[in-house]
Amino acid sequence: MSGSGADMRCGVDHSDRTVKIAAGSMILGLLTLLLLNAISGNVSPQRVDVVPTRANGTVLFEMDPEAVDSDGSLVCLAGYRPYRLNFNISNVELANLRWINTSIVEESSSSVYLLSSYFLGDNRLTMELLDPEATVSSPGITNIIGQNFTYYFDVLFHMNWSYEEKFEPRLDLQMLNGETIRPDFEEDKTVQVFGTLDVPAVGQVLDDHGRSIEENSYVRSNSTLNFTGMGFGYKHPNSLIDLSGKQPLASELSVVLEADGVQFKAQWGPLGYYCTVDIPEDTSGSDFISMDITNIPEERKQRPSVWNFDFKLDGIGPSFLLRKPAGKADSTLVNWTLEVTDKPQSSTVRVNGSLVEVQKRDGDGNWSDWTGVEAVDNDKSITVHGSTVCLEGIGKSVLRFRAVDELGNSQISEEFPIHVNIPPEIQLPAGLDGKEYLQNETMIIHGNDIVVDEDDTELSFVFYFDSYEMVGPEFNKKLFTENPGVHNITIMVTDQSGASDSVRFTVTVIEVKEEKDEETFLERMVEPPILWIWIFALLVILIIILVVIVLVISKKISDSKKQDFVIDESILEDGSAAEIAMRLHDIYTAKYQAQGIPVASGDEAISDDEEEFAFPYNLYEVLSVEPTADEKEIKKAYRKLAAFYHPDRIRLNEDIDEEEAKEMMVMVNKAKEILLNPEMKVRYDAYISDMDFEFDMEE
Repeated sequence: MSGSGADMRCGVDHSDRTVKIAAGSMILGLLTLLLLNAISGNVSPQRVDVVPTRANGTVLFEMDPEAVDSDGSLVCLAGYRPYRLNFNISNVELANLRWINTSIVEESSSSVYLLSSYFLGDNRLTMELLDPEATVSSPGITNIIGQNFTYYFDVLFHMNWSYEEKFEPRLDLQMLNGETIRPDFEEDKTVQVFGTLDVPAVGQVLDDHGRSIEENSYVRSNSTLNFTGMGFGYKHPNSLIDLSGKQPLASELSVVLEADGVQFKAQWGPLGYYCTVDIPEDTSGSDFISMDITNIPEERKQRPSVWNFDFKLDGIGPSFLLRKPAGKADSTLVNWTLEVTDKPQSSTVRVNGSLVEVQKRDGDGNWSDWTGVEAVDNDKSITVHGSTVCLEGIGKSVLRFRAVDELGNSQISEEFPIHVNIPPEIQLPAGLDGKEYLQNETMIIHGNDIVVDEDDTELSFVFYFDSYEMVGPEFNKKLFTENPGVHNITIMVTDQSGASDSVRFTVTVIEVKEEKDEETFLERMVEPPILWIWIFALLVILIIILVVIVLVISKKISDSKKQDFVIDESILEDGSAAEIAMRLHDIYTAKYQAQGIPVASGDEAISDDEEEFAFPYNLYEVLSVEPTADEKEIKKAYRKLAAFYHPDRIRLNEDIDEEEAKEMMVMVNKAKEILLNPEMKVRYDAYISDMDFEFDMEE
């Protein structure tokens, strides 16, 4: 037994009698002693721990258990009833005995707990178990024969006793001379206190309409459920021990039911526990009611704690669908069909057909009394038929319905406007009947001009001219093909509800002779349909021409921007390129002299003197041609380089360095002037041959 967990041994000493108990039970023990002493009017002897001595004497322990477990332990049910404990003591002189103390020794921890302390001076129990796990009562001594007698008392193990705890009894006898003896037990006895509850049994669950509710039934939200006949039994892990029919005392349990976080305390009655539980207000969904026993440890209520009563919520009343009249009726007696459906289609909840009623509102906004409709069989979805006298026109009559399902959910339907149709009426204009038409005229009648309908604008017309039929809102007929004489005209009109009206009259067609000029080919070509085709074709042709012109101009502009500069052949022949080279050569003379490179003047560059070739570059390398190149190859190379390094080209190409281009133009023009002059080329070739210029075209 877990209890306070204290290890307490008791003995009696006439000189001291100081009570010593374990730390966890000291305060409660003192209070218990003071209370008992106050009741008896005597001062209880003080208690001290005395080491008991073995003495002659044996004890036969007897108990009336509920069953015997497979290990031989006596099974007692916590909270079920008091059990009588008999200690048959032998070889002990009762006249020399002052106190009889009984204890229990836990098998699992060897802890010792005082169970009872009986004082022979006034034949009463002066101390009980200090831990509130058991109550000891009705002590006494009987069967006194010489040195043999029986000490007995009743013990009730409460539901908060340790889970499936086993213990052995112990007896201490405190003599008048202060000696404490502990007689031996004739045989070892083990007592098992068991109090695990089984799943509770519930007698009946009723809703607030007295309807029996089963597991997973539908329950009306915001109602109450009444649980009656709730009982609790014991469940032993040893299947051979049958504990059926045994229930704890009502005073042992504090039972509460909980729904949606709210607790409801159960009461004890002749048939068991009963409790009224308020159902949550949720309109739909699933919920459950749980059970708890608040005054015992969790391990004792292991099975009841998993008990749930599941149910489904239904806070929605029946729904309504006015199936007829789907459109407009043409009579004031409206026959209607109402479909009433309850929301939880999968449940057994039924619509109470006998509680379906109808109410009518007139054009002045006044509602009639509720009137019951024809009773129907209960069903999840029912159909109710009825008829009501309504007023003709739009919005002049309104119906609504109410119904109740078996759970008590009531619902009033939306308002259903009833449109009692006003049929259309044809009113012919004066003079139309018998009117005369010339054969070259066109007869035109607009349907909406001759029909009156107060509540419908979507009308269908059919016109007949003798046997000729025309459907549509307008009758438009040329009469020149009709024979002169009297013709029958029939007009029929139908509204959306199918109500119709018709009229028949006659007209006279008079013959008219007239000449008709034949149209020329040109006149036919300029008539509106053909004329528009010509205009469209001309526009397409103009657009195509404009697009072609724009594309050509754009191409030329683009090509002019992208094409390389080409030096005109005349420029190459008239010496203007040489002038450019001479001018650029003068500009960079100072630069070459600063580098220590001898540079010939422009005049010297074209003289016969050998100094005319005193420049630090090979002209063939400048043009990237072989010394054996002919005049055509030299001109081609010159044009290419001159165009690339031309000043106008430089301004269009940001990748070419302007200073580098100027220098290159000097060398390119120098190469052109010398190599395209046959005489100068001969001298230059001899010059570079003597100078042994290193010539590497790969560089």
